[in-house]
Parts: sequence; C-alpha cells; structure tokens
Amino acid sequence: VVPAAGEHAAVLVEAGGVLVDRMLSDAELLGTYAASDAVWCLYPPVGDHASGILGRAAQLGIPVVAVVRNVVGAKVSSLFSDNYAGAKDAVRHLISLGHRRIALINGDIAHTYARDRDAAYRATLAAHGLAVDPALAGHGEFTDETGFRLMQAFLALPLPPTAVIAGSM
Repeated sequence: VVPAAGEHAAVLVEAGGVLVDRMLSDAELLGTYAASDAVWCLYPPVGDHASGILGRAAQLGIPVVAVVRNVVGAKVSSLFSDNYAGAKDAVRHLISLGHRRIALINGDIAHTYARDRDAAYRATLAAHGLAVDPALAGHGEFTDETGFRLMQAFLALPLPPTAVIAGSM
C-alpha cells in the first residue's frame, strides 16, 4: 500500500473489507472478485491493467464500482468528483478574497482529473479578467517532493503568488 493510500486502506479494513497490497495475477483478481459481494476499486491510474479485469468481473455479474476512475470499455459504475467545478469554485473563492496571483499545484495533465482542474483554473482566471501566468501553473506527480519543488519555485518568483491551490489524487 502506498503511503498516501494508507488512511483509506485502514478505513476499508475497519469496514470489513479485504486489503491486497501486492500485485495479483488476472486469475487471482477474478477469483477474489467472484468471492465478493461487490468490488470497490481504487486502482492507481498509472500502469494499471485493471480495465480488462474489471470489465470481465462485470461480465460475470459481479457488481463493480470504480472510484475516481473511468474504466474505458467496461460496463461498471463509476464514482467521480467534479474536478472542473471544484477547481473553478476554489479559484472564484480566492478571487473573491482579493487574490490576483493564484498558483496551481496540479497533477500530470496526462490524467483527466488534472486536465479538468487546469482547464477550470485557466478559464476562471480569464473569466475574471486575470491573465494566466504560466509560471504559476505547476504540474507533476503527486508526491511531497514535487509539491515542495513547485512551491519553492513559486516563492522564488519576483512576484510570488498570494494564494495557492494544491490538488491531490
């Protein structure tokens, strides 16, 4: 279990769920799914092979809910947060407080959640007549190191931000 998921894993186990913190073969996954009443999965978006497995579980009639994931091609339920609306609301709130130099610490825009946040950040600034300063939009992996590095870069600017929106996965 990656450290960032530790708290979520503890809640899952407390609720009677089963935590698997190692790579499983496709056969092991399907066997685990078949023995379950339902599957709630929060797979990491990078390098996963879960889309085919979740689709197969759904074909077998096993209820599947993918959390914060779009499982392309599989008929499974998905639970999402609205990243665009959330980022838009955050930027609007900071503007309402008088901030004009708002920075964004965001994920890799290869992922839809990060693209949505970035699009909302840029659109909301523009809608309020504020220029988008490329130096205030930072993207990368969601790690402490990346956040620290981006924040250091923001604070070293001749005109640093007066507010920062920092996202998480």
